[in-house]
Amino acid sequence: MTASSAVPVRLSEEMLQRLDEAAQTLGFDSRSDLMKLAIKSFVEHVERHGGAWLPPDWQDMLADMDGRASRYEKTPRRKRDK
Repeated sequence: MTASSAVPVRLSEEMLQRLDEAAQTLGFDSRSDLMKLAIKSFVEHVERHGGAWLPPDWQDMLADMDGRASRYEKTPRRKRDK
């Protein structure tokens, strides 16, 4: 598979450091290799299962990150067992 053009993503310095540390721990050459693996596995999971269930506090997490959680409100949610 050939790579396409770069996709710009803005990340905090803290997140970049965490990515670098995780990539190094896993033996990847770069943070982009780790990001590609994470994105690929997430997309494959969505394709295979028809959705993904993020942590229970994902809306709060997104709001804390960038304040745009409202655009994710239509994301399918896992039905909880009663």
